[in-house]
Amino acid sequence: MQEIEFSATLRGLKTSRGQLKTQRSSGFIPAVVYGAKKDPRSLWVNRKELEKAMTRVHGANVLFKLMISDPSTSLRTGKSNVADAKAETVLLKSLQRDVCSDLPIHADFLRVDIHQKVEISVAVHVKGEAKGVKDQGGILEHLLREIKVRCLPTEIPAAIEVDVSKLEIGQGVTAGDLKLPEGVERLTVAAHVVINIVAPARVEEAAAPAAAAGGEPEVIAKGKKEEEAQGAAAGAQAKPAAAGAQAKTAAAPAAAKTEAPKK
Repeated sequence: MQEIEFSATLRGLKTSRGQLKTQRSSGFIPAVVYGAKKDPRSLWVNRKELEKAMTRVHGANVLFKLMISDPSTSLRTGKSNVADAKAETVLLKSLQRDVCSDLPIHADFLRVDIHQKVEISVAVHVKGEAKGVKDQGGILEHLLREIKVRCLPTEIPAAIEVDVSKLEIGQGVTAGDLKLPEGVERLTVAAHVVINIVAPARVEEAAAPAAAAGGEPEVIAKGKKEEEAQGAAAGAQAKPAAAGAQAKTAAAPAAAKTEAPKK
């Protein structure tokens, strides 16, 4: 891995909101460097220089030679006192960005010893177009997008490429199939699936529920008609019964009126 020289300036342990706003408007962002059993140090770094350095390399793992100068450095000019600067080899561990502008607002650097191996995650990139996708209509599933490796800081690969052009439906690539550069040890379990080519879902299976849903209103409509017919028949039977009941009711008083008392 290429080592990029980059300048930084020490800052106080406590930084007020006013100082933070002023330095950010001047093009500087806060940063911290830690690790290697040393005390952490708070820094100011030039945002534009950091972005420029990152564009020179590919991948998230960037190895910097951080030149840290004393507080007498002029922050606005970005110039550092090279004679007083102390060099530290670091990795860019994380970079926070503003949610609106996407500009860097804070950086974390991890100290490393170029003679000691480190454990780090490396991205997995897909190369080519799978035969199972191009000719057989399959779908490529990228299940594992990075793997964990162990190597010297200077041998960290920018990314690991996987050629999928010969893969057919039902075939895939596991972590154990990946070809790693010399000096790089894989730590991710070999059986973990990285890429898989699967067949697309059948259309008939999706159409079956739709057909069942389409037939449901007819059953409901039929049920309503049957209920209406049964209600009409019940009403027709109820009318004669009601008429008979009324006739009996009317006949009973008439009989009572025609009966004469006995003397």
